[in-house]
Amino acid sequence: MTIEKITQDHFDDALRCLQNMSLSKETIVFRGQQDTKWRLHTTWARFKSFEQESRSSDMVGLLDQFKTNLAKLGQMPFEENNHLDWLEYAQHHGVPTPYLDFTYSPYVALFFSFNGLEDIKEAESEEEYVVVYALNINQLAHHWAKASGEFDERVYQSFLSPSTHLFDEGFPGNTLQFIRQPGKSNARMQRQQGAFLYDTLDYHSLGFDDLEEYMDHIQESKPLDYNGTQAPPTLTKVFINKKCIREVFQILELMNITGTMLFLDSSGAAMDVRNTYYYKPKTMMLRGFD
Repeated sequence: MTIEKITQDHFDDALRCLQNMSLSKETIVFRGQQDTKWRLHTTWARFKSFEQESRSSDMVGLLDQFKTNLAKLGQMPFEENNHLDWLEYAQHHGVPTPYLDFTYSPYVALFFSFNGLEDIKEAESEEEYVVVYALNINQLAHHWAKASGEFDERVYQSFLSPSTHLFDEGFPGNTLQFIRQPGKSNARMQRQQGAFLYDTLDYHSLGFDDLEEYMDHIQESKPLDYNGTQAPPTLTKVFINKKCIREVFQILELMNITGTMLFLDSSGAAMDVRNTYYYKPKTMMLRGFD
């Protein structure tokens, strides 16, 4: 089955579409991206594609280098040596990792799709859209559980709920793995209702260019309690017209979904200042600052 693509030119329709997927019985996670030409790539995959022969691409080695640099600054965030916590921390500080960020909230995904947009043109065109990815984790897990032939229930459950010791011995290659929740130290992703997809698949050996093409060839299965005529897709791409930007930020502000609250730092506060170019906020000014 091909990836389902939905185009929405009106905010109410886009919001209803995303809410319906979010409230379904399936486990759906979302990812917002501004440029519709961007593909689902981990920073690790991009890093390895430009790797020089003399440079190590070992993830443990990169994390050790990152820790060494932090130690020089006296900024070690953890006492423990938990690989999973370090992977999340390193990713959010720009270290290439095999992680893709997702969120359970379509509203958070909307924020990331529209945050920081510039030069919205008056004339509508094919380029005037952002995209929200909706990934059906149940379908991806079902496919992964059949990778070796017959469906394996243990593999299915392990994909959905991995062991806390998954990365104790390092970072497995040629693997897809859903990480349901961020670590206890990852306040930012907790606030963003985040989840992760760990991806170290060797797409070249599988005959695919990337994760999206891989998903595009998945043969979906109908859930036992599903009443539709066709199985739900593994991946849905919802294209939303950029002209919805004012309505998007007006609604998100009333939900307290802003850069300030999602990032909990000065960079998020600055995002909100830039985004007010497109709408007039109601709640951001405090008494004594107006």
